[in-house]
Amino acid sequence: MNNVPKIKVGIVAVSRDCFPESLSVNRRKALIEAYTKKYGADDIYECPICIVESEIHMVQA
Repeated sequence: MNNVPKIKVGIVAVSRDCFPESLSVNRRKALIEAYTKKYGADDIYECPICIVESEIHMVQA
């Protein structure tokens, strides 16, 4: 049976204003790189937006 939906893992960086945004972005990139090396890039999505405790960023993501 081939009735299984195709899914992707989505990764979003979230940062609080007490930490630098670059810390979250670098961690997201490292996670994407490690996942891609092990499983390939077909099943993962890297959201380019970093949410920084703001509803505006959440909508953009």
